[in-house]
Amino acid sequence: MTRFALGNHISRDAFFTTLVEKLRQHESVNDCVPVPDAYTPVIKFKMQDVCIDLLFAKLVRPLEDGQNPEEAVKHDEVLQNMDEKSVRCMNGFRVADQILQLVPNREAFRQTLRFVKCWAKRRGIYSNVLGFFGGITWSLLVARVCQLYPNYAPSQLVSRFFRLYDQWNWSKPVMLCDIVDPASMPGMSAFKVWNPKSNPADRQHLMPVITPAFPAMNSTHNVTETTKRILLAEFRRGNEVVKNIEAAKAGWSEVHEPFPYFKQFRHFLWLEILAKTEEVYQRFNGWVGSKLRIFTKQLEAISGMIIHPNPEQYDLRGSDGDWPLGCGMFIALAFDREHGAFAGQTIDLRPAVSQFADVIDQWSEKDLYAGQFVLRLKPIICGAQVPAYALAAEAQKQRSRHKRKAGWATGDQPACGKRSHLL
Repeated sequence: MTRFALGNHISRDAFFTTLVEKLRQHESVNDCVPVPDAYTPVIKFKMQDVCIDLLFAKLVRPLEDGQNPEEAVKHDEVLQNMDEKSVRCMNGFRVADQILQLVPNREAFRQTLRFVKCWAKRRGIYSNVLGFFGGITWSLLVARVCQLYPNYAPSQLVSRFFRLYDQWNWSKPVMLCDIVDPASMPGMSAFKVWNPKSNPADRQHLMPVITPAFPAMNSTHNVTETTKRILLAEFRRGNEVVKNIEAAKAGWSEVHEPFPYFKQFRHFLWLEILAKTEEVYQRFNGWVGSKLRIFTKQLEAISGMIIHPNPEQYDLRGSDGDWPLGCGMFIALAFDREHGAFAGQTIDLRPAVSQFADVIDQWSEKDLYAGQFVLRLKPIICGAQVPAYALAAEAQKQRSRHKRKAGWATGDQPACGKRSHLL
């Protein structure tokens, strides 16, 4: 992710109009899509096949002659009188910098984080939008383990990671440092920081993980009862697998074994997000994705049924000739007596589906792109109805896993994924 920190002479409107036009004219840029109305406004594009999210922050305080902008934005004073959107755009960089300052061993932190992110993606729990944990949250969790065990090697940190969060009391937040009170900082009193004592909404957060940079925020405010249940189960499983590794009863590859989604469940809600052009697809996909958590909260309120949303967006692999761009997503449905299910029970999904359709229909750009997008939603009542493109993607994961497993010795810890630029 790249950020522009600019002075007063550049406006956000110019960033999302003039700059977008120039980017689209650049020979190395394609799929340039501005999203100015997002919670954190962004320009998304590809440059030489590298995906880039470009953010804009408008500095209020002028920089001194020769002052490095990247160094200047690390200081809290730069936020004085800055608008909220700029603060949010700056926050990712500031949090990443603070994490690196607060961990005792950066290399051990990076290696452990790569392992944990790899595990989270393969187990289907890497998605802030859908109510799981996003990249910043996983970074904060790993950083806390590094603080508690400053002299441990990455393999030991992974073991402690699963043990710590399997046993964590989630009524208490995970924090790397104390929260700074804005009242103690001149010109900062307007900023809202996470404080469950004074903010009733903050008391409703289920798994709080607090960012270290001012203003302190909860990075997991999207977590629901459903995603909390799934996350806790994965922490528990990870802890048990690592115990087996330490007892020489398993190999590290078992930690990263992909979650067997279509084997674990038989019933699903199947969504397809379809569009005619890349720009329409990116915009509509972003809109649907931002509302999916509302849908899952409606579904989890249905008595007798538990759900398991899958954050992966499956490529259609050319399966629909009428819609060149699109993806498939799935929400698994299961029926459990412990959650109120009983023999002969009838589950009516129509109210939840109807409310979700009404929310999607409120898309502000639907008239502008009329006829160029569609959202399909179908029930799947048995595993045999899962589309071939999703099964092919899952089979490819298993083939990759077996190939990796063949190359790992039982006691070796795999290094997974690419290094993040900042973390």
